[in-house]
Amino acid sequence: MRLPRVYSLCTSAYNGQAGIVGDNGTDVPVTASLTSYPEGVHTSWGGTLTPAPDGLLQLANLTEGILRLPGGTEAGFLRPDTSDWVSTQQLEIIGQDSPPF
Repeated sequence: MRLPRVYSLCTSAYNGQAGIVGDNGTDVPVTASLTSYPEGVHTSWGGTLTPAPDGLLQLANLTEGILRLPGGTEAGFLRPDTSDWVSTQQLEIIGQDSPPF
């Protein structure tokens, strides 16, 4: 009997500075903590964004935006729950494009 081949699930991560270009044209610096993971034949990604205190109010009602990393790569994201920041001061996002990292 031949055993099936086992593949390890490779993930990548990014932890560092980024910028958010919001649907209202706002450009807000954030600290990003992101991971990517295989999902079928695609790679999905998501994580949390922590804006500076003065940027939090600019992003409070943001439901979608563009994440820009320091090297200039960008990717779209959704933010399904706009109340996520109330207890954590962080925004939870789900990537919509290929991971920018």
